[in-house]
Amino acid sequence: MRHANMKQNLQQTQRKMPRRTAPKRRMRGFTLIEMMVVIAIIGVLSMVAVPAYRNYIVRAKAVELVMAADPAKTQVAEFAILNSELPDSNFTVQNVNVGITSSVTWDGTDIIVEANPGELGVELTLTITPTLDQNSGILTWQCGATTGVEFLPSNCQQ
Repeated sequence: MRHANMKQNLQQTQRKMPRRTAPKRRMRGFTLIEMMVVIAIIGVLSMVAVPAYRNYIVRAKAVELVMAADPAKTQVAEFAILNSELPDSNFTVQNVNVGITSSVTWDGTDIIVEANPGELGVELTLTITPTLDQNSGILTWQCGATTGVEFLPSNCQQ
């Protein structure tokens, strides 16, 4: 009987005492491997994004070159309207050398706009070519580049 009593007391004691369980382990932060994976992904993305962003910035700035040619385009168009022909190479146009524009010249067939590489960051030379239709008298313009073709602004691409 004594043995049964002891067994009963042990069972009662066990009921009163809380069960010990392994403490729950909470995750705090990231592991080293997870952080290294994130850094690697950021590195790969930046290798692609930085050059693309640089090209975008240069092309956005190069729009100024097209606008710098506007006074010269007006002068060539006025000459063509009055004389029914394009001016020769002795014709001078308004030279704009402000900001990223180094010079604007007329060579007898094209308006040549040179960028200031120090301001733009690359060498870029635009050629804006007029075509005069003798029958209708309409003057059309075509824009291109002799250097820095990959940086041609979007309003200058065909």
